[in-house]
Amino acid sequence: MARSVLKLSDAEALAAAKAKAKELFGLIGTVMMFHANNRHLIYGKELSSQLPNSYAGHAFQNLQAASFGMQLIRLMALWDRASADRTSIPTIAALIDRDSVRAEMRRLHLGDWHDAGPQFLHDTGARFDKLLRRATRWALAVEKSQRVDSLRDHRDAFIAHNLGPATDYKSPKYGQERRLLATTYRIANMLNVVLNNTSTAYEMTDEMCRKYAEDLWVDCRFGVLERQQREEEARQARLAEMRARRGVRAGTSEATD
Repeated sequence: MARSVLKLSDAEALAAAKAKAKELFGLIGTVMMFHANNRHLIYGKELSSQLPNSYAGHAFQNLQAASFGMQLIRLMALWDRASADRTSIPTIAALIDRDSVRAEMRRLHLGDWHDAGPQFLHDTGARFDKLLRRATRWALAVEKSQRVDSLRDHRDAFIAHNLGPATDYKSPKYGQERRLLATTYRIANMLNVVLNNTSTAYEMTDEMCRKYAEDLWVDCRFGVLERQQREEEARQARLAEMRARRGVRAGTSEATD
């Protein structure tokens, strides 16, 4: 655990964890929007198939790389190692990795139901304990997974820095960032429930991001081919005009002779 987290008192650690759990929604929403755009820019063919052999292809590849790079940078920032000055899932997990903090979380969670009967409180407490265990276990397992290591190493080596691949570098597999995003927002939602007693509509946000991206990209049309055709037609017209002028000059010369 980071020393900056260990230095915090229980009250400070809990307050920081609650605030960071709320901040995750906006941060993950940004990644979702990047991913929704990349479904069309990178994984779809409705845009790339419009580009003929041309210099425009270089610019499109650069656009793809930039959009994917920003998605990966923002996604992996959510899994940066624990530090009090970071908003990441490992940081939140570290902040609540104390029995005294978890006991206070449980007390506050059940306090919202102080008027309920003893059986309801017992069942609610059992659900809280189960959700807290699942959230922290999932967070630890994902943080230590090969998937996160590969994506983080790829970000560090080729996108956010110019470090070059490590000696034990393993290239990420196709679509790993998509699966990590889905796992991330499920863990973030569980953490928000146990810390702030409220769930977040991540699935609805994902659907909205997809709708926004579809409205932009599905009917988007590149004019590269049409422009090339116009330029070629203009070139052929100029050539025809030049041939016609040469023919006129040749005819005039013969008449003079």
